[in-house]
Amino acid sequence: MTEPEAIEFLSDVAFVAFPSVRQWLLTTDKYNATIRYMAKTLAEINRNEADAVIDTWVCGKITPPRYLRDTFALEIRACALEQRRRKAEQQQREAIPEPSQPKVSIRTIRGCELWTAYWMPLQAAVAAGEIENKEALRQWQAILDSESARIKL
Repeated sequence: MTEPEAIEFLSDVAFVAFPSVRQWLLTTDKYNATIRYMAKTLAEINRNEADAVIDTWVCGKITPPRYLRDTFALEIRACALEQRRRKAEQQQREAIPEPSQPKVSIRTIRGCELWTAYWMPLQAAVAAGEIENKEALRQWQAILDSESARIKL
């Protein structure tokens, strides 16, 4: 936003919505210099983003920061940039296509059967202290090898 646009936004929108900030600003020694610095702070955002921040604060969608004085323009900019970041993330998420459902194959089903029929009992035997983990892994590998050879993965 240019400096004139920012000053117009501050005067016509922001200070109308938050008159105590304007009242405070009028008590400063350098009103014009202060409002120019506020305008400079808003240079990174556009008028629509600034308007949206004030609207979200006034409508109660976002609670405005307390004690809006010295940091008023900084808070507007920070909120606008946060909203911009969220919007970009949302657009990025929407641009990623949904993954298709994986096809269930006989190998997948057989793998689940192997897991429950052999691996889980091996792990239970390890937990019970009947065999060591190394032995369970050796047996599991032998089962997988024999199953692979049988179905010719």
